[in-house]
Amino acid sequence: RAFILTQRGTEFEWETFVSIELPFPPEYIMYDVHRAWLVPFEAPAEGDTRESEQHGERVTERFVDGRLVERRFERLDGQPAGVLVVSYPEGLARDAPASASPPPEMRFDNQWHGYRSTVRTLSYTPIAEGP
Repeated sequence: RAFILTQRGTEFEWETFVSIELPFPPEYIMYDVHRAWLVPFEAPAEGDTRESEQHGERVTERFVDGRLVERRFERLDGQPAGVLVVSYPEGLARDAPASASPPPEMRFDNQWHGYRSTVRTLSYTPIAEGP
């Protein structure tokens, strides 16, 4: 492994095992994971794409058989230029990761910060419902 990025509440802890420095704050990686999992979605009634604006970003979602297979995030102000593309090769279920398992793999292509990564889910525990 190259690094561990841990989030507790709103705090991030970064531990690296290689002598490389990221050209951006490491918590940006976690923000991408949040976009990938925690932005709610509805499959379109017709067609296979849906577009919305959220938090200053245009979000374009692509679906196959009702499962989300790709999200594209583009800043409305164009700063930074490019897009963040999140791919879910096996699709993301509507209620993942709250009560449905997340996909085994997600791929990130972040043109804003010039990195690509793959996140693999090795184990999963549903998020507990509030009182």
